[in-house]
Amino acid sequence: MTILGHASERAIVASVACLVSFSIGLAGASATRVENRVENPSRASPAEIGQPYPALEADAIDGTLVNDARLAGRPFIVDFFATWCHPCHAALADLIAARNATTPTGLGIQFILVDLGESPDVVRRWARTALSSGSLPSDAIVALDPKGVAARRWGTRRLPTTYFVNADGIVRHINRGWGPGYRNRVSRWLRDLAPPKP
Repeated sequence: MTILGHASERAIVASVACLVSFSIGLAGASATRVENRVENPSRASPAEIGQPYPALEADAIDGTLVNDARLAGRPFIVDFFATWCHPCHAALADLIAARNATTPTGLGIQFILVDLGESPDVVRRWARTALSSGSLPSDAIVALDPKGVAARRWGTRRLPTTYFVNADGIVRHINRGWGPGYRNRVSRWLRDLAPPKP
């Protein structure tokens, strides 16, 4: 088998491992405060393209709260990932490269990475390493979803899954997994999220 063949095989195995581990994590997840606080029934459904994004509330690793008020009025990306998920790392690298290639300022798009099922200490260590190596944007928000509450709310069934939301709070694009063509695809989607020039 060629080197490319081995690489493709490894990518498939890693993706399957992410999906299996993720499914096991969701199976054991319990109900949450967010589910009890959703007041708008239209936002209680999983994320769908062309619809308002589902309610989001999660603790960030810096001790702040990620919620609707914090996200209001600006485009943002929600990326569900795990530190052990190799396709998640590849997708994040492509996403950052696409943003940097589009514009140095990132078009004012907020990055929110939501870690599924890991302890705060594990995620903080990963974030420190990623920041120091430049593989994580300094303006990214890293949030925690230890029991899969946000993942269920958004309808996430595999890792990585990435949601692109415009400044009006409408889900414009959803990408599940990672593979060939990902960077070009998200480059187009990032431009689509950009606010119009005055």
